[in-house]
Amino acid sequence: LAHVRVTYRVHDPAATAYPVDRLPFSRAVATGERVAVDDMVIHLPDGKRVPLRAFAHPVKNSLGKVTHVIVAFIDITNEARAREEQATFEARLKVIVDHAPVVCWSADRDGIITLSEGAGLSSLGVRSGQLVGQSVFELYKGHPTIEGYIRRGLAGESFWYTVAVGEAVYDTWIMPLKDTSGAVEGILAVSNDVSEMRKLQARTIQADRVMALGTLAASVAHEINNPVTYVLSYL
Repeated sequence: LAHVRVTYRVHDPAATAYPVDRLPFSRAVATGERVAVDDMVIHLPDGKRVPLRAFAHPVKNSLGKVTHVIVAFIDITNEARAREEQATFEARLKVIVDHAPVVCWSADRDGIITLSEGAGLSSLGVRSGQLVGQSVFELYKGHPTIEGYIRRGLAGESFWYTVAVGEAVYDTWIMPLKDTSGAVEGILAVSNDVSEMRKLQARTIQADRVMALGTLAASVAHEINNPVTYVLSYL
């Protein structure tokens, strides 16, 4: 078995030589049961790595003793590539969620939070995952709009809304989650923390108002100054 492992350069996904006792053949002989593994990689002479799924089936004689083992290999290159791409996408998405001012959250049909992730939670004073298991209706009981928005989502509606929670302001997209029969089983939402943007807008509006007031004051002063100058000259 060691010779086979070296000859075919069988490794695990971490590029470590595959242990002899974990080879499908070894496990089938040791247990007398069927074995399936999907963490084998064979290195071909041209340098290509081929991920494999292997099945080992022990063949027994009339006394129940294993006499042979039939091993079948399946090339799972496409499947492995898809898993790698998914892992890369999930890692990048996690970086975004962990650093951008957003919150990804979901709740079941009873309003129990099943997902709560994102740096945008910091404006509420909580961390990722901290709200899971709590009722959104209880958390925001008495809020003038949140309960209505949640019930609209649970009724099957997808829409945007803006809501203020204390000093924090969120632009949120909410959509229903449906099972295979089309029945709503919960909601999924992405909330963007726009608190700082709203504060900046408020400061900009205030500055515009001050500027407009200054312009108006200058105009009024000019209009008053003209007749005063005429009167003084006449006197």
